[in-house]
Amino acid sequence: RKRLCLFAYERDNIMIQPKPSSNLAKMGHWKALLNSVGFAFLGAAQVQGFQPGALYLSRTSAHKRLFSTTTSLSSSSQNDSLGSRLANVLSSVKEAEAKAKSEGIVFPSSGVKLVAVSKTKPVEAVMEAYEAGQRVFGENYVQEVVTKAAELPADIEWHFIGPLQSNKAKALVTQVPNLALVESVHTTKLADRLSRMRLEACEKWGHNKPLNVLVQVDTSGEDTKSGVAPGDMCRDLVAHMLENCPGLAFKGLMTIGRPGDYSCFDILVKERQELASALNLGPPEELQLSMGMSGDFEPAIYKGSTAVRVGTTIFGAR
Repeated sequence: RKRLCLFAYERDNIMIQPKPSSNLAKMGHWKALLNSVGFAFLGAAQVQGFQPGALYLSRTSAHKRLFSTTTSLSSSSQNDSLGSRLANVLSSVKEAEAKAKSEGIVFPSSGVKLVAVSKTKPVEAVMEAYEAGQRVFGENYVQEVVTKAAELPADIEWHFIGPLQSNKAKALVTQVPNLALVESVHTTKLADRLSRMRLEACEKWGHNKPLNVLVQVDTSGEDTKSGVAPGDMCRDLVAHMLENCPGLAFKGLMTIGRPGDYSCFDILVKERQELASALNLGPPEELQLSMGMSGDFEPAIYKGSTAVRVGTTIFGAR
């Protein structure tokens, strides 16, 4: 990262404390004088021998001015901090939600939820987002979320959004007390396991609150994507959970669409409507739709997404 250094200069007659490197001393072509004394911004990272925080003084007594180099990042770097990226994403989410509402899309009273995907990111990065106001985070790996949940504030809402094997369900459910939602249920075996583990955990913790879950639907047909097929298979899985999984609370649907193919969002919206009708679940809008990621969360909101999962745009590339 470049830092900005503020120098005072008078023509070619300048004194710099401490002694500059030879590279800096050779720079005698300082122009554009303003009343004999002016200022020049230099990319300090490119000036060998530069010392952040050092004091620089112009020689001529009539124009003696004392300046301290700034160690702050350039404005572009400041605008690219994690906090500013998070704020930009939140602003974009709100704008997309407002636009969708103006076109008749119905959202929960709480609005569209931003899930900050923090997988593979250190706890320091999660804490930085937390201190900027973010409370909902998504993780893909059981051991990672178990570790982070133990080290980070208890009021964080953890969403598990990655593929989940049934043999990992116990660790996830019993070791993450603030697990708010599992978004990737896609088999009856996994649903049964999660339900049993949740009931055991509730007995241990002294409450009977079921675990909130979403059913992951494969809307793209890609071999690399997990999820149950839309239609009868999705309906049968949800019906099974409603009838046989007292430890679970079915909250809606999730999908990972094909990049650039927004028809995947249409498929999930249609699936919600048909599911609500077939199983008498009430108004479709009461079921959550988790769809949209860094590259397509705004189009997803236009289609009615109630939660978007954004990682790279907030935390940077992995």
